[in-house]
Amino acid sequence: HDRQGKLRRARVHEGLERISTVILGPNTLCQRVVPALLDDTPQSFYDDTVATLQKHADVCYEALARVDGLKPVRPSGAMYMMVGVDVERMDGVDNDVQFAEQLFAEQSVFVLPGACFGAPNFVRVVLCPPVEQLSEAAARIDEFCKHKLSTKRARTAAAAAADGDDQ
Repeated sequence: HDRQGKLRRARVHEGLERISTVILGPNTLCQRVVPALLDDTPQSFYDDTVATLQKHADVCYEALARVDGLKPVRPSGAMYMMVGVDVERMDGVDNDVQFAEQLFAEQSVFVLPGACFGAPNFVRVVLCPPVEQLSEAAARIDEFCKHKLSTKRARTAAAAAADGDDQ
């Protein structure tokens, strides 16, 4: 899905096709090097990585906690965050899979449905992108939720008014 054609112009699909022909799995050389890499990596690298992920988690949590219809769960050491979705209040969204599909189609924000992890009506947000991208994604998620919630309220109000007219 490439609504603006950016991936096509950047020839991303060609790179994906090429990499898909490579065997995806660790080879013997990589397995042999891993212990040395782990032993020779300074502690500061791990400390910096953990601090970066913590900052990203804080930014994402704070932004999504303000979105009506969502309930983020603060991660404890993960590179992702689970976010509860109140699908009952969103127009045209019956479950987390539909939420993820529609969010991607309408706002070009990719989240994984919680159903993939046995967590219905949750989505999983990856925390690794730069803070600017996480903030942009959170703003798009907010816009998406506002639209779904307002449309549902309008339909509910119209249905209530129609029921009142029938009586």
